[in-house]
Amino acid sequence: MSDNPEEVRIGVFPCSCGVNIAGVLDMDELVRFSKTLPNVVVSDKNIAL
Repeated sequence: MSDNPEEVRIGVFPCSCGVNIAGVLDMDELVRFSKTLPNVVVSDKNIAL
């Protein structure tokens, strides 16, 4: 955890519960890719939100 309150921290939690996202995108690849983006501190797919 940072002591800097101005630091941006991003979490990515794509939902694989339906066809609107999971039917079009590779969820595992989306999670892998999002982990490489600046300020993303956690990325994991969800079955349902």
